[in-house]
Amino acid sequence: MSSKLNIDELNIITYTDAEVENWLNEYFSPMELPEEQIDKRKDAARDFRDVLLFILLAIKVADEIGEVDWDRMRLQLELEFDAVARQYARDDDYMKNFVRKAADDFIEVTRERTEKDGMNSRWMSDERALPDAANYSNMTVGYEELQQAIDDGYTKKMWVSQRDGRVRRTHRHADGQTVPIKAYFTVGNSRLLYPTDPDGEPEEIIGCRCHMVFK
Repeated sequence: MSSKLNIDELNIITYTDAEVENWLNEYFSPMELPEEQIDKRKDAARDFRDVLLFILLAIKVADEIGEVDWDRMRLQLELEFDAVARQYARDDDYMKNFVRKAADDFIEVTRERTEKDGMNSRWMSDERALPDAANYSNMTVGYEELQQAIDDGYTKKMWVSQRDGRVRRTHRHADGQTVPIKAYFTVGNSRLLYPTDPDGEPEEIIGCRCHMVFK
C-alpha cells in the first residue's frame, strides 16, 4: 500500500507521523544493514501499519453498529497483507503461507483480547499495530533478502544480533552462528530459516531485531 492515513479521521488511538518516524528509526536504524535495506524495512512497516489500522478501525466500526464478522475481517486482512507482501518479497508458497497465518493469528488475537479487555484496549491501537507491522516487515523483507542471497550464489549465512541490553538471551547466544545458506539456525528451542522466521516459536520471533550476513 502507498496510501496515507488521515489519522484525524480514525476513532482508534494512533501515533502522529513524527512519532511513527521516531519509532521506526529507533527500531530499524541500529541494524547493521545498508541504508537501502533499512529504508525498505521502514517502508514495509509503514505499509503493514496502514493495513492494520484500517482493519482495526473496521472492526471497531462493525462492533459499534452491530456485530463483527470475524471471518470477513480475516479474509480482508489476508488480501491486504498479500498486496503489501508482493511489493517486498517474491510471490511463492512460503509467502502465501506467511500471509495466511499472519492474518489468522492477528484476527484471532484481536477477537480474544477485545472480548476480554474491550474495544478501547491497547489491542485496538497503534501501540499494538506499529510493533506488529515492524515484525511483519522483518518477516517479509528478511525472507526476500535470504532468497536473493541464494540467487546470488552465497553459500553461508550468519546470525547477527543487535548486541545491546535489549537482546534476549537466546538471540545473544545465537549471535555469530553460521550455517549453510539453506539450513536452519538453532535459536532457543526453535529452528529458524532466518530472524523472525514465522514458523518459529513466538518467544523467538516477536520483536526480533536480528538480521543476517551472507558469505
